[in-house]
Amino acid sequence: MHWGGLDSHLKSLQTVYKCRAQLMHNSARQYLQGLASWLPPEAGMFMWTKLEGVVRDADDIIDALKDEQAAVVPGRISHCNGPRPALPCPYVRLSFVMAPEEDIPKGMQHLANFIKKAQTT
Repeated sequence: MHWGGLDSHLKSLQTVYKCRAQLMHNSARQYLQGLASWLPPEAGMFMWTKLEGVVRDADDIIDALKDEQAAVVPGRISHCNGPRPALPCPYVRLSFVMAPEEDIPKGMQHLANFIKKAQTT
């Protein structure tokens, strides 16, 4: 791509990302009410989400979430002072740009199912 097409390419990406961010937010409202808290993404490529209730630290659930076919990034990895293993962090970073659109609602449903299972054990 030559530089002349960069502006139109970026505008195209912004449109796609805006749709995906809205889809993730709507999917969270559908599946995660009462299980997590979040703010609708306004910029970037992620929706930061706090897992409520039984999830004290997102690191504790990463492997189990793989079994639910949901991939998340533990929030502690993005701490401004670097990872802080001594401090529990219930936040996860959810990417709305990497997954195909049709997988976003499924991923949110899988995350919700996992949290619900964890609450009953």
